[in-house]
Amino acid sequence: MTLPSASAALLSVEALRLETDPLTGSHRTLLHDLTFQIQPGAFSAVVGESGSGKTLAARAILSLLPPGVRRVTGAIHFAGRNLAALSPRELRAVRGASIGMVFQEPMSSLNPAITVGRQLIEGLRLHRGLPVHECRRRACTMLERVRIQDPERCLNAYPHEFSGGMRQRIMLASVLLLEPRLLIADEPTTALDTLSQREVLELITELTRNANIATLLITHDLGVVARYAEEVIVLERGHLRESGPTAQVLTEPAHPYTRRLLAARPHARNHASTQTPEPPVVLEVENVSINYPGKRRLLRAGVPKQIVYGVNISLREGEIVALVGASGSGKSTLGRAILRLKNVAGGSIRVCGQDIASLAPEAYRRYRAQAQLIFQDPYSSLDPRIRVADTIGAPLRVQGVPKNERQKRVETVLEQVGLTGFGDRFPHQMSGGQRQRVAIARAIISRPKLVVADEPVSALDMTIQAQVLTLLQRLQSDYGFACLFITHDLSVVAQIASHVLVMSAGRIVERGPTADVLCRPQHDYTRALLAATPLLPREGSIISDTPR
Repeated sequence: MTLPSASAALLSVEALRLETDPLTGSHRTLLHDLTFQIQPGAFSAVVGESGSGKTLAARAILSLLPPGVRRVTGAIHFAGRNLAALSPRELRAVRGASIGMVFQEPMSSLNPAITVGRQLIEGLRLHRGLPVHECRRRACTMLERVRIQDPERCLNAYPHEFSGGMRQRIMLASVLLLEPRLLIADEPTTALDTLSQREVLELITELTRNANIATLLITHDLGVVARYAEEVIVLERGHLRESGPTAQVLTEPAHPYTRRLLAARPHARNHASTQTPEPPVVLEVENVSINYPGKRRLLRAGVPKQIVYGVNISLREGEIVALVGASGSGKSTLGRAILRLKNVAGGSIRVCGQDIASLAPEAYRRYRAQAQLIFQDPYSSLDPRIRVADTIGAPLRVQGVPKNERQKRVETVLEQVGLTGFGDRFPHQMSGGQRQRVAIARAIISRPKLVVADEPVSALDMTIQAQVLTLLQRLQSDYGFACLFITHDLSVVAQIASHVLVMSAGRIVERGPTADVLCRPQHDYTRALLAATPLLPREGSIISDTPR
């Protein structure tokens, strides 16, 4: 991303090298002589896999490196000033006021014990010295600009009262209130559904362009880069592999690593059925409704709120069916109800012909071996104190499988998921993709008839996502289990599922073979999901041919 004149650049990073501190016991180079520039008002992106150094590069700009990481060489010039030479007091004046940063998870950067209003006006009070009433007025105006209804109520609320997409809007409002010249957005939409992702990114684009704010987007999603970024930098293991105009880099990649990233994007597969006898039905969901208990009053129970309405699903052995919808559509709640982790208010759920609501304790134990769940975040679903082999073997121990046989099956499944020799490790010693493989191994070791995969790849970068999807498909083919794949990513659906169910506001609004639903959507909500899915230029996915 080299510009004709370094003096014309708003941000100029020159030969930036980051290393681990030798005093911590290890010495590694994390970023190798990175050089790039950003012009005023430009929208640039840094893309790469987890561990490529893209977040470290962004944090180095504001001297927010984690403990044990240090800048060895390099200069960082912003608006003519060398940020690397500023004192801590001078840096505090730059952070927020001139360079704003939106982090990946807004709940970790918003204080849950402080109202939204206090957090929004804190920066204005600190950097602008404005009175409280003026700060609140500006905060309300900015909340309206990020399309939050009833901004006055929002100021008096707490972060946990809002959805992920709304919290990200609040975080964006707090950063843009100070009118910085550069906005750094570090994976701001990774955990959001497709519709919320597009809303947040469109909002960032609109607000920054209107105020002539330069944007540096950190992401692993090349589809997002293609839709929003003008320039792109590609990092691999701390090395700059390629940079230039987005259209050129994505359509004519010069480096093999960029080509591998592009190849890792999910691609549609042929799920045409053959003329073989239909396999038996594993899962039958009939007219299921689910309620959430209402908020309790002092002496009265709350009024239940219905969130799933009369849903019907049929899933056969060896079949992968995708359940798609935005956050809050009820898809994860339904998935948990299928595993009897959530009670139903009406209807029935049968697995292998058994009504799961009427199972006796011993029959329920056998059922739990036949129906397994893969969670979205493996780090929170794996006990950090238990080694991988013991975690994977836990379902067999509950079933009373002898220790010798249990160890053999654990070693076999570790080999199948590509983690041979990892049995003695703890979860924190593994990458996100490796932890997800552990979660998959734990789910399949009891050889279940049904697997519910709840957003299993949403937090992974593209290459790791492709590996996990391929692994899941191979294991499903080997073992023949039925799989209900819950996701919000339609490009993933095109690759993995033979049929798709589209869920909105607790109801199934469309269903059918994947090719039919994605190429010829009948419902407006399905069309909205397709329109919100970012695509690469001339992408050969099944969804790229869908009329917009």
